Amino acid sequence: MKNFSLLHISDLHRTQDYVSNEVLITSIEHVLDSYNGNDWRPSLIIVSGDLVQGSKSSDEAKVVEELDKQYQEAGELLDELTRIYLGGDRNKVVMIPGNHDVSFYHSRMSMKKEEPAAGQDPIHYKKWLLKQMGVQRSRIRWSWQDFEFYHIVDESMYERRFEAFCRFYENFYRGERRYTLAPGDQFDCYDFEDLNLVVIGYNSCHDNDHCNYSGAIHPDALAKAERLLKGDKYRDRLRIAVWHHHTSGNPQKSDYMDNRTLQHLMRANFHVGMHGHAHITGVAYEPSRIQSDQQMIVISAGSLCAGGEELPTGELRSFNVVQFDNESRKAIVDIYRDSMQGLAAFPTWIKHQQVVMNYYYPAETLTQSKQKETLHIHTKEMPSQDERILQLVEAEQMIMESQYDKALVIVGSLEKKDPYVRRLLMQCYQGLHMHNEIIELFTQPEPEGAEEIISLIRAAQASGRTDLLKEILQMEAIQECDDHFVKQIVQKYRRFGAI
Repeated sequence: MKNFSLLHISDLHRTQDYVSNEVLITSIEHVLDSYNGNDWRPSLIIVSGDLVQGSKSSDEAKVVEELDKQYQEAGELLDELTRIYLGGDRNKVVMIPGNHDVSFYHSRMSMKKEEPAAGQDPIHYKKWLLKQMGVQRSRIRWSWQDFEFYHIVDESMYERRFEAFCRFYENFYRGERRYTLAPGDQFDCYDFEDLNLVVIGYNSCHDNDHCNYSGAIHPDALAKAERLLKGDKYRDRLRIAVWHHHTSGNPQKSDYMDNRTLQHLMRANFHVGMHGHAHITGVAYEPSRIQSDQQMIVISAGSLCAGGEELPTGELRSFNVVQFDNESRKAIVDIYRDSMQGLAAFPTWIKHQQVVMNYYYPAETLTQSKQKETLHIHTKEMPSQDERILQLVEAEQMIMESQYDKALVIVGSLEKKDPYVRRLLMQCYQGLHMHNEIIELFTQPEPEGAEEIISLIRAAQASGRTDLLKEILQMEAIQECDDHFVKQIVQKYRRFGAI
C-alpha cells in the first residue's frame, strides 16, 4: 500500500476582508514545497467546511450575489492549489459544507412566528412548544435574538439553505459531482483506489439555521454511507470520514455535534475523522464504547484565514498536513500555525507540533466461495501457507460475528510469533474476557506496538492486580512507545501514583 499525505484546511471564510488568495497560496507553498519526495507531496486536499463567510442580507437577490461572489473566491483558491499540487485533478479535493455555508435568508423565509390561538393561555402554549422542541427532528425553533418561538412551515424553502453551496459544488467538479438538497442524501463518496483509501464527506449542518446552531448528520446519510461501504471494493480500504462540527464544547453553547455520532462512524469501521468549525486544532483518539479494542483518530483543523476577532482566545490561524505511513501504519499530523497571530495580512506558517498516531486496517480477505472450497481447519499437521491464510480468514469472520470461542480453536493452534495471529488471539481473549491469557500473550515476549500495549494495560487493570499493572507500565516497550494514546495512559497512571 502506497504512502501518501494530504492537506487538511478548514473554515476558509472567504471574503476580501482578511487575507487575499494570492497571499494564502504563496504562504502555503512555502510549507508544502518543503515536503520533498513523491510520497509526502500532498495527494489530496480536504476542506472541512465553512468555505465562505455568508450573507446577512434580507434581500434574496443580494444574498445570491454575495454568496456567489464569496464562492467564486473560494473556488479560485482551491483551483490554484489543485493546479499546483494535484495536477488539476479536482476529484482529489474533498469538500463539505459548514454552518457558514447555510443561507440564513432561506431559513428565515421558511419559518413563521408561533402565536397562541385566541383565548389560549400563552404561558401554557409556550410550555407546550418547549416540549415540542425536544422531539426528534422537531420543526419548532427558539430565537434568542427576539425571544420568540418559530415553526418551519416551508420545507422546500428550508432545504434551499444549501442552494448556493450545491451550485458551487457542481461548478467546481464541472458537473461530475452534484450535491443534493435532500438532507438524507447529503454525503459523498471519494474513492482513491491507487491509495487504498475511501473518504466519505458528510453534512453535519443538515438542521442548522439562524435559530439552531447545533451540528448533526442526518441518520439516513449515516446509514446509506455505511451500507455503501459494505461493498467488496471498500473492504480493505483505509477509511476517512469528514464533517464540520466539533463533538464537544462549552456547556453554555450548543454549536457542536453529539459525540455519539462518532460511535456510528466507528461501527462503519472508519479509522480517521476530520473536522473544523471551532477554529481549534486538535488530534486525539476517540475510543469505541462498544468494542474495547476499537478507536478512531479524530483530527480537527483550525481556521485557515479567519480574522483575529473570530479566533478563540489563544488560538491562531492554522492548517494540517497529514502523512499516512502504511508500512508502520502511522498517521503523522504536522500542525502549522500563523506566527503573526492572525493579525497580519500575510500569514507566516511555522510547524507548531507533530503528533504521531497509530491506525489499523481490516485484515486481508479472500472470497467466501474460495474458503468453502479449500478450508481444512482441524488438521493436526502444520498447515501450509495457503491453508494458514484461509484459517485466518475463517477466524476473522468468526470474530466479526462474535464467535470468539470458535475462532480461538483455530487461532490457538497457529504460531503466536506471527503479528497477525497475535492480533486475532487478542481479539478472541478480549471477547471472552480472558484477561490472564492477554497478560501471558503480551508479556512473553513484550508487547509490540500501541494496540498490544493498550490491550495489555487494560487486561492488567481488569485483573485488579495493582502490582502487576505497575510492573507492566515499567516495561521498556511501553516506556519507549511514541504513540500519543499510550503516552496519555501512562501519564494518567503516573498522576495517580501507579508508577
